[in-house]
Amino acid sequence: MIIVYGVVLFFGVDWRIALVIILTSIFAILIPRMIGKSLTDARSTYQEQMAEYVTEITDLLEGFRVINQMTVGKILDKHEHVLNETAEKRYQYGKKKSMVLGVSELTTKFVKIFTFAVVAVLFYKHEITVGVGVATLSYVSSFIEPIDTVLYNFTAIQSMKDVKKKVLAYTQDTHVTVLPRKKKLNSDIIFENVTFKRKSFALENINLTIKKGMKYAVVGHSGAGKSTLFKLIMGYEKNSSGVIRLDGEDIRNYDISELISYTDQNEHIYRAGIVDNITVFHSYPMDGIDSVGKSIWPELFEGIFNRKEKECQRFSGGEKQAVAFLRMAAKNAEVILLDEPFSAMDAKMKSAVEHYLFTGKEFEGKTVLVITHDTREESLSQYDGIIHVGENGIYVE
Repeated sequence: MIIVYGVVLFFGVDWRIALVIILTSIFAILIPRMIGKSLTDARSTYQEQMAEYVTEITDLLEGFRVINQMTVGKILDKHEHVLNETAEKRYQYGKKKSMVLGVSELTTKFVKIFTFAVVAVLFYKHEITVGVGVATLSYVSSFIEPIDTVLYNFTAIQSMKDVKKKVLAYTQDTHVTVLPRKKKLNSDIIFENVTFKRKSFALENINLTIKKGMKYAVVGHSGAGKSTLFKLIMGYEKNSSGVIRLDGEDIRNYDISELISYTDQNEHIYRAGIVDNITVFHSYPMDGIDSVGKSIWPELFEGIFNRKEKECQRFSGGEKQAVAFLRMAAKNAEVILLDEPFSAMDAKMKSAVEHYLFTGKEFEGKTVLVITHDTREESLSQYDGIIHVGENGIYVE
């Protein structure tokens, strides 16, 4: 179209006017290109920050099991911080983009104004006719441009209709049920005829009493349903029938996030320092936790606390499990569920941490369940009871 309009203006209207339009158009193209580098840099910075935001939000969401009434505030603060940084980069990019678009629009207007001035001068000198002037202004106005703009915007609106419907449907259907927070266990946790089924896997007719203040080893072959038992207590899985009672009431009637601490063998470790990981960004108190670590194994935990690496994700598997153990201690919940918490530790570390679980004052009177594959007599004898999970059902010994 540019070539067609150029030929028409040059040979069909007036070569002088055509030359002015071409030269000013080149000027209009070059100016935004000259200042476009700052926009490119701003966009690059914004994209990098967006990548950081996606990484951060993924990290936080992967640790969803750590989110509870005690930690949600600090986790939201952590998210708010990186979100504000991203918003600031987006704002800076938006300012640069607006400036470039404004300059582009201004230079386009300049072409039309300068062309009008040239037409006026030539007409005043009687070097062109009224018809030539009108034709020139008609071509310069380029009615194709606004049509293209309308079509572009219309296509964009049409493409967003389904997205808009989904977003509106989600915002209208989303609701939050606020349950009463349970912070203290007054009696036992009781399974009454609980059944869980998922495809070919099933745990049927579970009748089990977990006595308050006792420590249990949970044993059974892989895939028997030990972890599922914990997830039923936490509400991560829903039982098909039966009821799990907490102080005589259905456990689903309570928010148990402060009452029960659940730690698995792959507990999420944030891309953050040791203190932030233990306290979940200061959701839990750090007071006395360093002494807990030193009581377990002074050299090991002193080394962990003194590591230069900011990110605990660089720790070994055993060190990560040690950090997860300290996080559990910092939460100070009355009921503790540990799903193979020592699986990545070497024998010496496992022995030290496990010994503290039974002797540390922080765990006195706590109700503790530990999934373990260590069925040696000297290991199981430390527990008050053993919960067997297998083909013969679930029972306490």
